[in-house]
Amino acid sequence: MKYSTFGLIVSIGAFGSCLGAETKECKTDATATGDATTTLDVHNPEQLDALEGCTILNGHIVIQADYEGDFSLNEVTSIQGNVSTIENGVEGLGLFEMEKLREIDHLHLLGLSGDVKLPKLESIGDLEFVQLSDTGSVDLSSLAEADDLSIRGSWLETKLGSLKTVNMGTQFCASQNCSIYGPERKFPYITVDLPSLKKTDYFEVAGAVKSVSVPKLEVVGYVEWSPSDYFPRQGLRVNTEDTKDNALDFDAPKLHTLNGSLEAYGGVSSISLGSLGKTDVRTTLNTDIPLSFYSTIQTAQHFHIWGELRSIDLPEMKDLGYVSLSYTTELPCNDTLYLLWQTQDDNSSDWDDYNTCLDYDYPQDKRATSQGTATMTTATSSTTRSTEIIPSKNEATISRTSSQATETETASGSTQSLTPENTAGLMFSIPLMDCFVLLMMTSVFMFLF
Repeated sequence: MKYSTFGLIVSIGAFGSCLGAETKECKTDATATGDATTTLDVHNPEQLDALEGCTILNGHIVIQADYEGDFSLNEVTSIQGNVSTIENGVEGLGLFEMEKLREIDHLHLLGLSGDVKLPKLESIGDLEFVQLSDTGSVDLSSLAEADDLSIRGSWLETKLGSLKTVNMGTQFCASQNCSIYGPERKFPYITVDLPSLKKTDYFEVAGAVKSVSVPKLEVVGYVEWSPSDYFPRQGLRVNTEDTKDNALDFDAPKLHTLNGSLEAYGGVSSISLGSLGKTDVRTTLNTDIPLSFYSTIQTAQHFHIWGELRSIDLPEMKDLGYVSLSYTTELPCNDTLYLLWQTQDDNSSDWDDYNTCLDYDYPQDKRATSQGTATMTTATSSTTRSTEIIPSKNEATISRTSSQATETETASGSTQSLTPENTAGLMFSIPLMDCFVLLMMTSVFMFLF
């Protein structure tokens, strides 16, 4: 059997294309020895030309204040280091694009005004995006895991359909500093859509938030904090604008584990947590519009209900710890309110004018009758709770701003200009299986011709 000359040429060309798949690893300073990490300060897009062809970068990149234009490194697949802007942000930065990037240590971009396109990024350490305008969108459609994620500003669209785990904090704010008041209110309302998220240690939405979707969220708060960590940033916090026309409904139907704190402020109209059980959570509900609250929670460290309240239903509650009631709405009594008033931390007659459960015939809920009467432990029966410092009802004020301080990581190391001489070398990567399949196909082609 003879192969044609044309078929032989095709076969050789196909094999050569496999060998031509290369990986180019670059450092920002070719003179660096050992494990020394270098930093490239970028003042203009032209400096990125020295990285042309690089697929792996070792070192940090800092985008300086005078940078103007797009940032594009579309051949890079991995960065063993950080990419960041200076702390005060870069107003002239346009499109930020790395189409093939799959992994990076940390990414801190402040003062953005254009789109962010990282469609192949799968894992990252810390990710922080802060937007200056309301014109940009974020594409992180392949991101599955992050250590810490903070996206602030009124982004028109945020694609995070694959995100499953955030090891520390997950934060979405419609303003740059997570405040629900101020000039940021001119921005349109954001939508938080996380269809795959299952686990995070802290979850926060704040500001002008139109909707939140977390249908698969199961765990919030799983890090074992040491006793020296006083009230760490752990738990669930919803703090939105108190505009009745854009009230927020929050539903986490699969959330079965919640540690740290549970907080609701501002314009939250309803919260539904239908899978919770025993917790040690510190709960504070203090909304500016009437709140409907439903949960299967059984235990808590304390349970404070202040502000506006439309309805509350806690059919599985047993011991909610230190209970404090100071809601402004006079509600008809139900089984939940009856049990809460029975364990109110101050049962003096001064509260009789607010207590609508004085003559309530308990129980009336069929669930309580069929499942057995729920029991609650009074706050004074616990030595630990009796020593807990709880603010008085008349002095209860809740901060409208996030307690998190914005942390911007600045890469350290010597500053060098990148030149073509700074490349560390070439490594050829041959995907053998792909080559085998391709060669088999070309062999058939040769036989036919």
